Amino acid sequence: MLLIKRKKLATEQAKKDAVQSAEMKRQKQLRNAFTGGSIIFLILALIIMRNLIQKRKANNLLVKKNEEIETQAEELKATNDKLLELDQFKEGMTGMIVHDLKNPLNAIINAPQSFSLEKQNANMKQSGKQMLNMVLNILDVHKYEDTRMTVDKVDHSLFELSQNAINEVSFLAKQKSIAITNSITTQLGVKCDKEVTERVFVNLLTNAIKYTPNNGAITLSANEPNDKSGLVKVQVTDSGQGIPKDKLSTVFDKFGQVSAKQSGGVRSTGLGLTFCKMAVEAHGGEISVESEIKNLSAGKVGGTSFIFTLPLGTEFEKVVPNEKPIQSKLRLILSDNDKELLKPYVKELGSLMVYQTSNVKKILDSIDYKESEFIENWITEVRDSLFAMNEETFNDLINQIS
Repeated sequence: MLLIKRKKLATEQAKKDAVQSAEMKRQKQLRNAFTGGSIIFLILALIIMRNLIQKRKANNLLVKKNEEIETQAEELKATNDKLLELDQFKEGMTGMIVHDLKNPLNAIINAPQSFSLEKQNANMKQSGKQMLNMVLNILDVHKYEDTRMTVDKVDHSLFELSQNAINEVSFLAKQKSIAITNSITTQLGVKCDKEVTERVFVNLLTNAIKYTPNNGAITLSANEPNDKSGLVKVQVTDSGQGIPKDKLSTVFDKFGQVSAKQSGGVRSTGLGLTFCKMAVEAHGGEISVESEIKNLSAGKVGGTSFIFTLPLGTEFEKVVPNEKPIQSKLRLILSDNDKELLKPYVKELGSLMVYQTSNVKKILDSIDYKESEFIENWITEVRDSLFAMNEETFNDLINQIS
């Protein structure tokens, strides 16, 4: 009985042990499966993470590459725009220089045959000097662009310097019947480089003549210093159209007027004004511009003043200047008989415009002026107005006979 009981207990214990062993085996399998699954999940996660990182890197590289391509494209476009702008500027600059040189060349080659030999020589001499001055402006602006101009400051009469410049541009002024008045006192002296200062006056006067209409006026004036600066204030004023306020800050810039031509301005390189700025500053002075746009309806006559300063020099002896201002209106002495003789021709001329040169010349050639020097002078002045295309002077001469 005891033996049976022990066997029964041993059997139950064996069952319990088998169940416990099976449970432990099952738990171990579960642990192994969980561990394996975790490892597989981790591996998959790492693979996915790596793929995502690689994809992100690839996207970043692609974005960066696209940005680089866009940047390069923008740089290429900017470079191309600059090259196009430079090409247009170069073309405009070349056109300006050629245009500036063409006018004096044309004046030399096509001087009217009605001019006396003396007048033709004066025309060629002044036109040649005008061309030389333009060439010197180009060379000097290029030469002194990065360095300061060297000047030899000696005592000179400011009146003589300015009057020499007026004489040099007188032919240009006469072509447009522009009156140039020199109000600078003869005793005022300045310390300056004679050649350089005369070129400053020539450039400013040439510029003023270019922008002043026919029968306009240009005035030169100067004031002694009223402070301790020791600088004489010189002013060149014209009666032209005026300069817009937004252009005033660029008038002294190198080739500043090349871009200004797009707005309908007079074609010019503007190098003459650039030279003036360099020359005045080399003397220790300053140059500026003041201007008012012409607006007759508002009562504004318009005009521009270039103002520059030079060191005060020794006072010179006061003299009475012999030079007379260029007259803007021509009044020739004609007798009543002269006027009667010209009236039939004037009637025909009155129906023509100044640009109808061939028709005007035919009428002028048919006039018999052998008995009157005054009629010959009148015919010469009419021919001059044709050469200058000065319609106001042409009409003024016609009206003197009517």
